[in-house]
Amino acid sequence: MKKSIAYFIGQRYTRSVRQNRFISFISLTSMFGIALGVMVLLTVLSVMNGFQKEIRERMLSLTPSLLLVQSPLLPLDQWKEAKTSFPKMLQQYPMSPLVEGQVMFLAQGHMMGGMIKGIDPETIDTVLPLSKHLKVGSLADLKREPYGLIMGSDLAQKLGVSVGGSVTILLPEAHVGFAGVLPRVKRATVVGLFSVEYLYDSSLVFMNIAEAGELIHHGLVIDGLQVQLPDPLSAPIFAKTISAQLPHAWYPIDWTQHNQTYFKAVQTEKTMMFLILMLLIAIAAFNLVSMLMMTVTDKTGDIAILRAIGASRGMIMRVFIWQGLLIGVVGITLGMVLGYWLSHEVTTLVSSLEKLLHRHFLSGDVYFIDFLPSDFHWEDAWMVFSTAFVLCFLATLYPAWRASNVLPAEGLRYE
Repeated sequence: MKKSIAYFIGQRYTRSVRQNRFISFISLTSMFGIALGVMVLLTVLSVMNGFQKEIRERMLSLTPSLLLVQSPLLPLDQWKEAKTSFPKMLQQYPMSPLVEGQVMFLAQGHMMGGMIKGIDPETIDTVLPLSKHLKVGSLADLKREPYGLIMGSDLAQKLGVSVGGSVTILLPEAHVGFAGVLPRVKRATVVGLFSVEYLYDSSLVFMNIAEAGELIHHGLVIDGLQVQLPDPLSAPIFAKTISAQLPHAWYPIDWTQHNQTYFKAVQTEKTMMFLILMLLIAIAAFNLVSMLMMTVTDKTGDIAILRAIGASRGMIMRVFIWQGLLIGVVGITLGMVLGYWLSHEVTTLVSSLEKLLHRHFLSGDVYFIDFLPSDFHWEDAWMVFSTAFVLCFLATLYPAWRASNVLPAEGLRYE
């Protein structure tokens, strides 16, 4: 019952602040400040989620969910037989053999570092949609042309070559000849170009797996088997599940292990942005303290009367806590609605602003993405709402405590 009375009085005080224009101004400032902070925080988190999602999708376009590795290396002609020894829960997913190694590419007087991936043209599309990203050429050209290469478009541009051009491959090992110690080299021909608008475009080259095995390992062996899962995000859990069930000398490596540094950096950046932007909401919440302190001073006589007729100190505290929370919740709700709308429209708004100003804000050469992506997550919204609510609640405690300490005799002396 007391709680209902406290809520009723707090609600009345919230409406009555309009009678005092200055208190009303501080109240509206607090409300819109909280709404602005919540809106900005939700939008920034959604944009960061959008960047992370775009980069992850491009990363996964040419990265398998799992890589099954064996020591020693497996002969190329035994990979299908080895597949039958895996757990049934693993055999149901498509697999393709892989050979990879770091090399240097030399063409037209330009030298660039990169990675060669030896693939099976017949099975690679069941694991990675490489054909989908080809700009020129086809996978069949890898088998048709001896030592044919499918090269990233940016790498080909930097080397100054195109389809049909010749590239010299330098391997990081040496042999002794009549001229002394020389690096191992191999001439190859560019038969195709691909593009995924990511780092792979400037560092990755595909080759027929048999030729890559001979070139990198001096034999028809493979580094491992690529596995594609329906949900790549479940790869870390799946890898842990099957690790104990794999045959001896086999172990899984999920795609996140190859990119741990990137994901840790993104998560750290997102956490820091959350903490920094939460200060905006904290500053707006502190305005609640000012507003409530002025309300306590303005309502000293009312507080004294309530205390005189038997209201407890706890009830007086609840009155002003309710008043502050009502203003805070209205501000948070307004910010959530605006943040939800802006998170879904920010891509269109920024694109329209770019056209209006004739200026491009994001360069694809730097960020790999030439638009502002956004991905709204309800878990982020819940985190923002709960944190903002706690800040508003904490802001009401001191004014409510001061109000509860008003003595009836002191409060009624000048009434």
